[in-house]
Amino acid sequence: MYSQLERSLDNDLPTVVLFSEKEIKGDGWEMLRPHSCGGFSCYSLEGWAYLIPVRSELHPFISSVTDEEFCANCSNTSMDYSGSHAELREQQSAYCAYVGQYGLTVNEVLLARLQQAAYPLDATSDNLRILTGDDKLSKMQLDGLRVLILGHNCD
Repeated sequence: MYSQLERSLDNDLPTVVLFSEKEIKGDGWEMLRPHSCGGFSCYSLEGWAYLIPVRSELHPFISSVTDEEFCANCSNTSMDYSGSHAELREQQSAYCAYVGQYGLTVNEVLLARLQQAAYPLDATSDNLRILTGDDKLSKMQLDGLRVLILGHNCD
């Protein structure tokens, strides 16, 4: 059986998930098969994912994140290649400001994990409410989870 998560990722559609590195059993949770990320570094992200139904008016924003529009004014305008520490900090700062325009937050620990094709956000009730437009997911146990915007890796 082909899930909505697999369909989205196979078609290189920007996809938003709750993510855990540890197995979570329950309705809606599924194994995230290796997801290529990190630009030409060719990392692989594996874990458990729960597809987040993002409100339609945020689809252009989600696409702009995966298109790395937040890097438009950075000295390194793409996350394809690992740049210098200063370039990475500039991209992280730009990302934080970019998602902040929508009321979304990302803490320093998650910000350090920012990489092409896996763009983190805090797994908070407020972020989930902004993304989905309702409180259904915000009632989930969110400890140890993060929100990831998954996109296409350049490799």
